[in-house]
Amino acid sequence: MDINNPTLNSLQVAANGIKHLTADQLEEVLILAMKSSARDHSLLCSLTQHWMRASEAAELRVEDINWKSQEITVRRKKGSLTTTQQFVSHKGKPHLDEVRALKRWFVERKANNEPSAFVWTSQKGGALEPITVNRIFCKYAEQVNEARIARGAQPIPDSAMRVHSIRHTCATLAADAGMDPYQLALRAGWASLSSALIYTHGSQTLAGRAWEQKSYEIFA
Repeated sequence: MDINNPTLNSLQVAANGIKHLTADQLEEVLILAMKSSARDHSLLCSLTQHWMRASEAAELRVEDINWKSQEITVRRKKGSLTTTQQFVSHKGKPHLDEVRALKRWFVERKANNEPSAFVWTSQKGGALEPITVNRIFCKYAEQVNEARIARGAQPIPDSAMRVHSIRHTCATLAADAGMDPYQLALRAGWASLSSALIYTHGSQTLAGRAWEQKSYEIFA
């Protein structure tokens, strides 16, 4: 795809290649992590709320968390922009509440006298590796799949069994909910709007909703 002149067809092809979870699948992963580990839950919750890559989360430092302003600074990879974003609090759904998740993890860190400068640490101490971040996600995703298959629910597809799918999932769900390309790019830290257009042009849900609204105006 020519990022300087993307066509509708090239955007649609790119969109078709995006693998993601459904909202309820992602929520089940977060709920399970919340019940199991303060570290894992805060990690996956912040990944979700800020659309982070595994490497970005692994390299996040304690100094990147500003408790006073309630902000997190993410130094994005792959040519993306550094972003400073507000913590996300989600009343009624604690598994999505980043503020509570981070506070819980930092209390545990302090109790364990964790000296690392990185936010999320390995069991042996020190920063997590991106591959470990992926393993953490896959561990919970596999358990969620076992439960979903047992009750006859749609499992997370094999193609989405990697932590980067969280980023794709959030962008896809946001586009389907009507978030515009500029806002998508700001949240993800993309330097180019063409990355955001993949999600908006690939969303038949969004296109259908827009047409339904316009059809009422046209045929009033």
